[in-house]
Amino acid sequence: VVIDQVITRFTLAALVDAQGVALQQRSLARGLLDGYGRGVVDAVFKSRNGLLDPRAAAEDLRELRQRIDADWQALLDTPMDAQQERLRSTAAARRPAAERLLVAVLASLDAGDLVRLGELADRQLYPAIDPLLEPLDALLNAALVRVAGQAAAARERASALSLAAALLALVALAIAYRLGASLARDIDRDVESLVALAGQIGRRADGPAPTMRPQGELGTVFDALHAAGTEL
Repeated sequence: VVIDQVITRFTLAALVDAQGVALQQRSLARGLLDGYGRGVVDAVFKSRNGLLDPRAAAEDLRELRQRIDADWQALLDTPMDAQQERLRSTAAARRPAAERLLVAVLASLDAGDLVRLGELADRQLYPAIDPLLEPLDALLNAALVRVAGQAAAARERASALSLAAALLALVALAIAYRLGASLARDIDRDVESLVALAGQIGRRADGPAPTMRPQGELGTVFDALHAAGTEL
């Protein structure tokens, strides 16, 4: 039971750590997807269509860009497997185009140039954003797959460790049984020897009569000695 509890705690701790990293990857990928795929696109079209003041849109985009930069740096610092690393490298290669577009959009909003903003929306927005969203979306899905895979691997490790613990317990029981049987045989021989010795004492030697009787097997020895003393 103790071994099973230790295995369970160890497996749970390892799984929580692994899932924490995978969930962090998922959260960062989701933040970047939403930042580029929704935040930038919404600001451009709402400003172009007169639904959002250009200055307010520019302020929102600058705050969004700070969050995007923070998420991107955190994503670079997150450990990944080989597949995720390839996706991250692809995203890194495509991100500069999206950043150049964002700079151009901010310049248009700051200048209040909605004509230029419309040109960016019609000709450059999606060609710059969509290629970046593809590896980010794949990275998000890979993080989910990694969480599921780590959970399955943790269950397999727990099962293997439990089986090993059960086999170890059986071996320990077998050893304890052999030692117990051997010890019992030794005790029986000792008692028999003491009984025989008591008989010899009763036939050949003097000694004081016993005054108290112990319990268990020593009681047998006591009785034998008592009989020897009586005989003497």
